[in-house]
Amino acid sequence: MDVRRIGILVCLVLGACAGPAQELELTEVRAATMSGPAISWEELDIHPALVRRPCSVSTLVTRSGATVGYCTDGRLCRTMDWRPVEDGCRPPQLRAARN
Repeated sequence: MDVRRIGILVCLVLGACAGPAQELELTEVRAATMSGPAISWEELDIHPALVRRPCSVSTLVTRSGATVGYCTDGRLCRTMDWRPVEDGCRPPQLRAARN
């Protein structure tokens, strides 16, 4: 085997070993950030057009146009760095109590 093939083999082996460790680290970071308190849409300064129709929101965008997170129909919202965000789409009785 020539030196070039040995180098490629070493890179492949090291890459295979680094993958699971990096994935574990990412999982730990997500778990830590996802366990904190939920941020409100007001704190994130979500665009008023999205606030008016929260049950159809899939991308959280600020007034200035920056994408700051994602949701599923205004629920299960997360920031780009995986912090939890309060649901924008809430049952009517919860919306009335909050206002």
